[in-house]
Amino acid sequence: MMRIFIKEFEGFSEKTMNGWIKKSVKIKKYTCLEEVGKEDIIIKTVNDPDEVVSIDNQVLIYEKVASLILNNIEEEYYSNRDYYFLSEAIDYAMTNDFNTLFTGSSYGLFGIATENIGRDVNLSMFSQDLYYSSKMIYKICNTNRKIKNIVICCGYYWFYSDLSKTDINGELQRVSKVYVPLFEDYHNAILLYPNNSKLFKSEIFDIKNIMKAYSAREYKKHYFNIDNIRRTYATKEWKEPFKEWINLSEEEMKEAGRIRAERHNKSLR
Repeated sequence: MMRIFIKEFEGFSEKTMNGWIKKSVKIKKYTCLEEVGKEDIIIKTVNDPDEVVSIDNQVLIYEKVASLILNNIEEEYYSNRDYYFLSEAIDYAMTNDFNTLFTGSSYGLFGIATENIGRDVNLSMFSQDLYYSSKMIYKICNTNRKIKNIVICCGYYWFYSDLSKTDINGELQRVSKVYVPLFEDYHNAILLYPNNSKLFKSEIFDIKNIMKAYSAREYKKHYFNIDNIRRTYATKEWKEPFKEWINLSEEEMKEAGRIRAERHNKSLR
């Protein structure tokens, strides 16, 4: 059975690898090359000047491997940020004491500054419909019985919306990328895009655990932050997309509102 040997050096030890290596893999402190088997792997820091020369054994440089994994984790996170954000929010909501649970469509995502609501939780998301909002409420309240208020953020057309029946490709992908992984529930979708993960596979490194730690750290920054500014997500229903809302004429504002309302009204029954 393969073992991992950690060659300790200044600032690099077995503790450095906590959470990085799968629990099923045996980890030992490196002392000499003679105790390392042919199937074993040695991990050392780039700062260690001591060369470990072995034909049979594989020597990995911690910093190089960590950089590869973290770049891969970041690529995966930002290819499906909505899923990871909601997953962390749900985990937090099920295990922490707070008063108010917000959910609903992008009205709640854009309209509620999560940095100002303390410990309360905002599960609102782009194009989230009544069905999936209800799924989240049910899942959380089945576990956390201390929630006092539930606020549903929506527009007048929302009660007629079914995300799983949309004919907009980008929106339909939200079902396969966000809500199927969360609930294993296709709702009314007959055909869905595959949700192809970008994450590395490894028999040694605990990629899922590293992904979870990264996702939890990003959640604490809130959905909108210095790297993801709220106004950059705004839907611009006017001819010059580089213009901001505040720079539009009154006529342009009215026209933008009319176009947006007509799109929403298509959902009405």
